Amino acid sequence: MADRKLGRGLDYLIQQDPSLVQTQVEPDSSRTLRHISIDRIAPNPNQPRGRVGDDSIQELAASIQEAGLMQPLVVRPVDAGLYELVAGERRLRACRLLGWAEVPAVVREVESSRMLELALIENIQRKDLNPIECARALREMMDTLQLTQEEVAGKVGKQRSSVANYLRLLELPEDIQEDVSRGTLTMGHARALLSLPDDATKRAMVQEILSGGLSVRSVERRAALARARSGVAAEKPPYLVELQQKLEERLGMPVQIQDRAGRGKVTVWFRDHKEFDRLFARLTRPVD
Repeated sequence: MADRKLGRGLDYLIQQDPSLVQTQVEPDSSRTLRHISIDRIAPNPNQPRGRVGDDSIQELAASIQEAGLMQPLVVRPVDAGLYELVAGERRLRACRLLGWAEVPAVVREVESSRMLELALIENIQRKDLNPIECARALREMMDTLQLTQEEVAGKVGKQRSSVANYLRLLELPEDIQEDVSRGTLTMGHARALLSLPDDATKRAMVQEILSGGLSVRSVERRAALARARSGVAAEKPPYLVELQQKLEERLGMPVQIQDRAGRGKVTVWFRDHKEFDRLFARLTRPVD
């Protein structure tokens, strides 16, 4: 079924017409809604989703066939009688699969500079994304648009802490990320694993979770014990946690602050040269 919730960045495209969220879209129900020949709609050239599974499109097509199109497409005019898709990639493909000649669409003027941003936002707001897919989509939005966690949170309508929690999942080893993607591990379990001191201990804990059905609370308790045994420092004081979070929001990268008697260090992790270049640009940005 088509998504009912779009990010804040897309709200303005549809909020003027309450009829657009009805179960069936009536032809010409308002001046903002049109029925457009499907052959006159070109895909969004900035669509970040390179592949859409055939099974996913077939399931959506079956849902549309049964209940109608819950949410119209959003397009922008690009030439006489021609349009470019802004939001609704999966819906457009499903309607093509059904053989529809026309589709209901909201026509809006959208600047070219915003097309990628809106496509990224729509991708993040898909309800069928698993936690790792959501985390990667958020990271892609940060990297592509050069945004902080706080800026991304504002655009997609999530709390900053929620964005940070998703992004931290990408610090897990690839095989554990795969377990989260498949649903073998919950996001709660994954977050608890993050506090373990090393990857080997994380993997051993995953095996205990899978074989013994450990609850999230049990994993948290075992993680605290494992940290104590390994000599990892206890939880940071609240003021350091707050400072660390603020730096992560500003830089868009994992940060660790170590402070002992007023002396310490700040560590920032980057994944590749592109991310380092972004970090360097932010750190050397002129102060107003």
